[in-house]
Amino acid sequence: MFREISEEELYDYQSHVFDRGSWVTEYLYLFPRTIQAGVIENEWWFSPEATGKRIRETDLPSWPKKRVDALNHFLTTLFDFSISKPDTGDAIDSWICAIAHMGLNIQPYLSQIEASDYHILSYYVENAHDLSQKKLSNSSWESLQIEHNQIVEWFYSDKVSSLIEKAYGIRLKS
Repeated sequence: MFREISEEELYDYQSHVFDRGSWVTEYLYLFPRTIQAGVIENEWWFSPEATGKRIRETDLPSWPKKRVDALNHFLTTLFDFSISKPDTGDAIDSWICAIAHMGLNIQPYLSQIEASDYHILSYYVENAHDLSQKKLSNSSWESLQIEHNQIVEWFYSDKVSSLIEKAYGIRLKS
């Protein structure tokens, strides 16, 4: 059923759905197809950060536990898929920001990144220019100060900053 919904139909839907009052049920119904078309098939423009904001607007805390667990499982799998590609720094940053916008705990995803020096360094490179000022490069973090600071602190942690120093000769100092 979902595969029958074309990228054009999804785009038209996404462009107008939020103009209507009762969009949540439709949005959640089409969410898996939206992810499939935007991330897996890479057939249309897709913004993880915008998706994260929309999920938060669905009143995620009111979701049944089973649905939240399914979302977390889905995001973990999607995150693994997204970071399995070369040049993952942008994908890591976008998905961590999206997950934070959803209101979910970002720590498990930081732990996924920590499993690979390559992913840590890719994420660092995406933010290197601004980290010396204790900022992240992605402007979507602006409304998420607590989560933003959590990511910055993660970069400045001994494990991560030591790896950055070893790779680039730059030590992030508190």
